[in-house]
Amino acid sequence: MKVQSDFNKCIICKKEGENTYEHIIPDFIGGKLESDILCSNCNKTLGSFLVSNLKNDPDIRYSLEKVSDKIPKLYEKIRSHGLLYHTNGVDGKPLEVKTGKFRDRVMARTVNDGSKLFDTKDAEKIIQGMLSKLKLDNEKIEFHLNIFRNTDESKLIRFPGDIFAIKHPAGNVNVPKNLQTIDYRLPVLIAFEYLSICLLDKNIFHNYFDPIRDYIQGASLPEEIISAERLLSDYYNPFHNVYSKNVDDSLEIYIRFFRRLTFKVKFIYFPYKGKCPVYHEDIENRRSLIAKSYDDALKGVFYYMRARAKKRFGGEGG
Repeated sequence: MKVQSDFNKCIICKKEGENTYEHIIPDFIGGKLESDILCSNCNKTLGSFLVSNLKNDPDIRYSLEKVSDKIPKLYEKIRSHGLLYHTNGVDGKPLEVKTGKFRDRVMARTVNDGSKLFDTKDAEKIIQGMLSKLKLDNEKIEFHLNIFRNTDESKLIRFPGDIFAIKHPAGNVNVPKNLQTIDYRLPVLIAFEYLSICLLDKNIFHNYFDPIRDYIQGASLPEEIISAERLLSDYYNPFHNVYSKNVDDSLEIYIRFFRRLTFKVKFIYFPYKGKCPVYHEDIENRRSLIAKSYDDALKGVFYYMRARAKKRFGGEGG
């Protein structure tokens, strides 16, 4: 779902040249709407700097778990990028579990008594290496490894060379409590990109926005012209949306992830009085929807976005 901007320079660094397509809602969590508004360098840099940490936000993670049964393909795709979970080790302390494309893996750590905890698959390779150092032949090594494979959990296994092992059952896996929340620069970036495809004119390059551009790239928050607030609801649903409200002399843009997590980005003393469309990404049914105004969205009047480039950000079709 692409919107052509016809901008001849990047909306962030203002460097002239050909722009690349940028997802308004990150494609990592199912966003489909794109516009050619960033140069390749800003697209790459901001992606690694801001979007990459999206998977570590606790509310994003809890939301993913809550709606995983409705978006199984996206859920597995996100898990394949390597998410950290916690389970309890035999000593009662947290043990990290990292997801992967083919299997989940327990991360090794040392217990208070000096023994070490390993993923069972890793432990087999480690035991094989320790037995090899004892100069055992391959037949004897395989004999002991088969004992390890076939021994039930919680039973002590003895190997030559005073090597001991116990296979412990895995505990419940939970989202860690100490995850890093989303940098406020990300919702400000999304709000700014959304505004750029609403305007689709040269006003987005006005000097008013320069402190905002600087903030997105790492400078301090220009509190006199923009604010960002994190809001939570009690609901979890497989959709995202972006919409705006005109409040006095300011424009408020709301970015909602999985209905659970909302960011309110406020452009202070911004004179724009037009109506920005409401962008709604229905992840479960793989539909990108547009309402021509916030009032239309409240009435449930949405239009499908076609999967082709166009020069107007609005509804089409029925």
